[in-house]
Amino acid sequence: MPAPAIPDVCLVGHPFAPIGRGEDVRCSFRALRAVALRPSILDLYGHHCADPDAEAEFAPFLHRRPGAINIFHLNGDEVNLALATLADALPERAYNIVYPAWELSRYPREWAQQLDRFDEIWAPSHFICDALLPEVQKPVVHMPLACEVVLSAFRSRRYYGIPEAAYAFLFFFDFRSFATRKNPQAAIRAFATLCQLRPAANVCLVIKVHGADAAPEALAELQRELAGWHGRVVLINQQMDDNDTKNLLRCCDCFVSLHRSEGFGRGLAEAMYLGKPVIATGYSGNLDFMDERTAYLVEHALVPVQPGEYPHAEGQQWADADADQAAHYMAALVDDPARGYATGREASRAIRTQIGWRAAGMRYRERIEAIALMIAQETVSIA
Repeated sequence: MPAPAIPDVCLVGHPFAPIGRGEDVRCSFRALRAVALRPSILDLYGHHCADPDAEAEFAPFLHRRPGAINIFHLNGDEVNLALATLADALPERAYNIVYPAWELSRYPREWAQQLDRFDEIWAPSHFICDALLPEVQKPVVHMPLACEVVLSAFRSRRYYGIPEAAYAFLFFFDFRSFATRKNPQAAIRAFATLCQLRPAANVCLVIKVHGADAAPEALAELQRELAGWHGRVVLINQQMDDNDTKNLLRCCDCFVSLHRSEGFGRGLAEAMYLGKPVIATGYSGNLDFMDERTAYLVEHALVPVQPGEYPHAEGQQWADADADQAAHYMAALVDDPARGYATGREASRAIRTQIGWRAAGMRYRERIEAIALMIAQETVSIA
């Protein structure tokens, strides 16, 4: 039979939310557009859009009803509310895909039952795929998230208070999102060791925090810890739009992520896209797009996740990165910046070819075409 027309594709989620899952929706939309598809977007909870760039780009494609093929950018704990919110709006014969994030090596069984309410599950990384497979009944398809960086305006180091001539290392973490997973203390220890190894070097550690209003005591403790650094640490504690966050990545020399676990690792991928050398724990979802040629992978030991450090932590493990090795990588980059530039070029090429919008979009389109053919065959058999 001839290739069937591709049905309407709808992306369901939080397209205007200033969080990782919101960025997943936005990048999936751009990836599909890059391969000549025209998806609609269903903003599940009507999130207020504070970013005029996002409003201009995505608002014209908002729909109130799902399509024939729906890609839900949701986590397992959101499924009940999401499906209840849509109620009878879903077409009876729609093909529904869920695209969950997760950061530990085993997926929670109670959330897996929610994912099985969909026709298939897309896993953003092999790490998530391996976590899902033992727990779910529905098909799991490895489908890497798309990643490119778009800047609507350029910012300078002065805008962020970063010394112009310093070799600047950057890392992010969110007080509201289980900060222990990002392991900020390891990055701080690594930088402290760097300062001992290279006491005269002009170096700077930039720490961007989010959600500090929800953890004032933790913020105060961090500020006390950093008080004696004599201008070598820049702590940024302010709400930023997407453009300012991406420009912060662009302004720094190296991105550091001594994370305990990443489901995918979008921040690392964005830094690589921008041509930055990345020092990162050699564990979890980021290994889909990082290797010894494109990044500085830090060795680790697996340690138990302690109660309260992450949801469904019982019996789970994650990485404890070697901060001393990270410090020596930092020193090597300070000694020979050209080495970092070369690694950054390789990293940027890898991201663009593996998970840039067109590369990711081609994978999306191939799978959507296969689903369209399956739907057409089922329709013929019923008729």
